[in-house]
Amino acid sequence: MALLATSKFEQVDGLAQIHERRLSTPKTAGCYSRLTLAQKVSASHLSQFGFKLNFIRGKQLKSLAIFSCESLSVTVDCYGEIDSLSALYFRNDS
Repeated sequence: MALLATSKFEQVDGLAQIHERRLSTPKTAGCYSRLTLAQKVSASHLSQFGFKLNFIRGKQLKSLAIFSCESLSVTVDCYGEIDSLSALYFRNDS
């Protein structure tokens, strides 16, 4: 991607816009490709209720996807089974 700018200010502004777009992309966007087909179906259902993918633990048939919506958290196993009763505790790094 070439930046065509007539002044240094336009060039800096263009770089700032690119940086802003990169920061606005969710970190979990790449994680969706790691979900099994069954987990993707469950993720689609959960997204209708406002749940978002936080992270995935494990690989392929031993993976566990964690979704959250406000204070609620659910897990989805590799077979797409949604478990809302699992006890999840998250550390707050902020």
